Amino acid sequence: MSNQYILLGSGGHAKVIFDMLIENNIYIDAIATNEDELLEVFEHTKKITDDELLEYNCSKTILINGIGSLPSKAIHKDIFHRFNILGFKFLTLVSKYAVVSPSVILEEGVVVMAGSVIQSGSHIHKNTIVNTNSSIDHDCIVGAHCHVAPGAILSGSVVIGDDVHIGTAASLINNIKVGDHCLIGAGSVIYKDVMSHSKVISHSRMNIERLK
Repeated sequence: MSNQYILLGSGGHAKVIFDMLIENNIYIDAIATNEDELLEVFEHTKKITDDELLEYNCSKTILINGIGSLPSKAIHKDIFHRFNILGFKFLTLVSKYAVVSPSVILEEGVVVMAGSVIQSGSHIHKNTIVNTNSSIDHDCIVGAHCHVAPGAILSGSVVIGDDVHIGTAASLINNIKVGDHCLIGAGSVIYKDVMSHSKVISHSRMNIERLK
């Protein structure tokens, strides 16, 4: 029996993931959500709850994390952990319209969206979103459960810790290190290392706050 695919989530991020699955000729058997109403794109798809998903055989079921990742919410990470620890595997999904070097390592559950570029020698850890039109240059390391938002730019040899949100159109110069649990604000320009648990908003200069 072949594997069955189930998409987690039913919001805007899941809608984009749904299109990516179709373009890769992957068709889901159900969508797991606790929402009462579905977006129009999902109206002909079988709906199950997260608890009903627990009844599925984890060895024959591949999950796709369609929960969006926001700096103030940990649900994208939490739902990955909830089902991964039970033995479910998550699909690593790359848009046909992304450019990913053959030497790049993409771990379980990574999603690379249309227009993104990931260059040679980079390593993207589990459950990270590389969003639309983002650019990750050579030899970068991006930790687990991160979100590289649309249009963000990582120059060569940037190292990003776990649980980091790189905001829309943020730019990090080469060789920068960003610690765990950081928020890099949209449009920021990062030209020096950032300690763990920091919030950075940078335009003409870097303003760094410690997250609580």
